Amino acid sequence: MPSIPVSRIGCSNQDCPRHGLSGVGNITRHGFFRLKNGSRRRRYRCNTCGKSFCTNKGTPYYQLHCSRIDFDEVAAMSVEGVSISAIARTKGISWNTTTRWLRRAAESARQFNETVIRGCLLREIQADEIRTFVNCKKKSTWILMTIEVWSRLWPSTVLGRRSYRNIKRLMEDAIRTARIERIPLITTDGFYYGVAIGRLFRQACVYGQVVKTMKKNRVTKVERRRIIGSKYQLEDALFLSEDSEKLNTAFIERLR
Repeated sequence: MPSIPVSRIGCSNQDCPRHGLSGVGNITRHGFFRLKNGSRRRRYRCNTCGKSFCTNKGTPYYQLHCSRIDFDEVAAMSVEGVSISAIARTKGISWNTTTRWLRRAAESARQFNETVIRGCLLREIQADEIRTFVNCKKKSTWILMTIEVWSRLWPSTVLGRRSYRNIKRLMEDAIRTARIERIPLITTDGFYYGVAIGRLFRQACVYGQVVKTMKKNRVTKVERRRIIGSKYQLEDALFLSEDSEKLNTAFIERLR
């Protein structure tokens, strides 16, 4: 594994005035420490606060008593939909260890989203909900999420009840993390989105709904409605759309 230049490393001490700030002369090499498997890891020292640390500090690999490859494989298998029990059997680790690693990976991903995903450009948004369950199917819950069609980025996600309050939280989070340079095109189903989007965006968006009628788990009718914006604004937005010439929620529904 190639070493990281000292000039690119920042202090991991949150009380340090130069926390997270890299620069020449601020961090110096401070010997090594040995792992249980006998391998060595470099230790660094901050010249401002005097604290020593390793580059794993503040990452999900910190104090992890296994190889990074095993940890990454467990996280990747979970993303692909493999159950915790199957991961534990395949990797030869306990169920509790697998759960602990996945919680650590999820927390790291949440912190990354909160700190890095800011100012993303929103041109075209699709929103939907996915029903899932925890422990047993009787304890069902919902994953509410948005996707930016052009970049395939998920600007916001909310876990909880399928309610107006969570719909509002979802759209507020998308606005808070976004950078809007022109009137965005927003497409959803016919749930509470219309009320929330109308109050948050007012006339600063083009909003349409795709309402599907189901019969025996098959779509029998598709109705497209223009809710916010003029007919010409909708035509211009669809002309510039990355998706298609008709209102649809195809990209967000592929995540089901």
